[in-house]
Amino acid sequence: MFKRIFVFWCVLAPYFELSAQDPGFNPDKVEPQTSAFRKFMTNFSFNLQAGYGRTFYTHDIPQLAILRNNGEILITEDDNPGVNNPISAYRYWLNDPQEINTTFNTNDQLISSDSTTLRMTGRGNNIPLTFSIHYTIKEKFRIGGGATFELHSISKVGLKSTDTLGTYQSNYKSTIFKRYFGLVGYRFLAFRNLSYVAEARVGSFNLGNKYNSSLIQKGLFFDVGVSIEKHLSEYFRVTLRPSVEMKNYTMTFPDSEIALKHKMITPYVSIGASYSIPELKRCPIKSCHIQINHVHGGKEYRSRRHPFYKKQNPNYGENYPQLFRYKGKNKRKL
Repeated sequence: MFKRIFVFWCVLAPYFELSAQDPGFNPDKVEPQTSAFRKFMTNFSFNLQAGYGRTFYTHDIPQLAILRNNGEILITEDDNPGVNNPISAYRYWLNDPQEINTTFNTNDQLISSDSTTLRMTGRGNNIPLTFSIHYTIKEKFRIGGGATFELHSISKVGLKSTDTLGTYQSNYKSTIFKRYFGLVGYRFLAFRNLSYVAEARVGSFNLGNKYNSSLIQKGLFFDVGVSIEKHLSEYFRVTLRPSVEMKNYTMTFPDSEIALKHKMITPYVSIGASYSIPELKRCPIKSCHIQINHVHGGKEYRSRRHPFYKKQNPNYGENYPQLFRYKGKNKRKL
């Protein structure tokens, strides 16, 4: 007898509980969970990431000469100047070429590209801050766009073939790079609360006010990476994104036919967070302690017992997975 009563209660208890909280509840008159607009908006994700990158420069210098003069690394078209003769050269050729007239003396050094292939290499440090928005299609495909603002500082640049000339020092310490991009992605693996998304970004870039934009010709940049996302709730995730970015620009020298192509390859590691608009509105009753999606007044709401970073699980007790008797001083009483 008691066993039948218990089974009967387990089946009908949820209806009794909802009816007690809302006497007007009618399971046949529950409104749709959400509007079509909100269901559309919940597929958008808003992402914010910060990280660190290391830029590797390469500069091929064809049919030119590199001159060390008074401690500066200059580029000149004159590959055979006479001692104590005037020579025209360019300083700050990485970002803002400026022509100077100097004298070639016995303490100066010059290497011409006629005798060897000249290539300068360098390194820079990057601290990017990226904001992006993407729309998810069928929980796997992504399309969107965003922007990156990046603090960039350059280290010294030296010759790849020899270090006899020393290193080039830029005339600036740091600048702000800007990038605007479109993105596409595909979630190729989902395991428990982790997702792995292959992602590509393509867009334009701006090298900042330390670079003479009137002398620069540039194309698009390309960035490929994998976004590793840990789902803390249905609509909040923390992300880790290793990636590699490739871009280049050509610097033309003023009053000259010289044009140097600068290649930049940058590996990045970024961490951040991603937020999606919940499909259901939050329960408006402050005293409501229900921990799952539930109904009030014929409308469905999500639980207000969970902060945005904690998942809402239909299993009661998700907030407290460990009993109090196993915590702190209580475990010593067992």
